[in-house]
This record gives sequence, C-alpha cells and structure tokens, in this order.
Amino acid sequence: MYDCKHACACRALAEHKRADKQKFWWWPMEDNPSFQKHLMIALGEHTYLMLHRQDTVTPGQCSIVPHKHVSASNLCDEEVGREIERFKQSLRRMFESQGKGVLFVETVMGLRRRPHTKVDVYPVPEEVEEDA
Repeated sequence: MYDCKHACACRALAEHKRADKQKFWWWPMEDNPSFQKHLMIALGEHTYLMLHRQDTVTPGQCSIVPHKHVSASNLCDEEVGREIERFKQSLRRMFESQGKGVLFVETVMGLRRRPHTKVDVYPVPEEVEEDA
C-alpha cells in the first residue's frame, strides 16, 4: 500500500538536501568556493553589502543581502527590513554626492528550492533614475 505521508517526507528530505548543495556566488557558506570574501564591503547585524565580482551592468553595482534565507524583502523581520532601508539611504546619499542616481531592484534566486532574495543596487545617471 502507498504511504502518502512517507512519500511526502522523503520528497521533503531530498529537497532539503538539494537546497543545501545550492550555492549562490554571493552566499557566504564555508564550503562555497564561489564566495569571494573580499567583495563583502559592509557587514550589518542582519544583512551585508557585497560588490559584484564580474559582469556588472554599471560600475559600482552591488547587492544588499539578508543573512537568512527569505523569499522577499517584504517578508523579512522588521529589523532586517530596517537595516535594508538604512543601507539604501546610505547608498543613495553616497551616489548623490557623486552626481548619480541609484536604482534598487529586488532579485529572488532559487524559487523552486530554497528562495533567497537580494536587493541589487545600480548606480545610474540622475536622468535615468528620474525616468525610471
């Protein structure tokens, strides 16, 4: 006889094992050879700011990444959301001082397995920010 609870538990365990093996270049796991610690430029209590390693759309492109896996920034704990906003405000002021605007785009990776969001930061000319 087919045991649905057992099959579901086995699928959940297999999914968890696959998710543990999933490594994003920006995720700081000890066994993640893709992670380059020198690209982490600011470490907060709940998030960190990370430069991109290559193939950037604009110079100075970076990402704000929560420490814990979460599928969207609006689902984060309040303190995580506040820290993301503080990073955004600081980056906005920094780029303003350089005569640039900034676009923030949320990207979610691993939707099928273990979703994790990050906020990509794109410094752009001021007129591009206004048009966006």
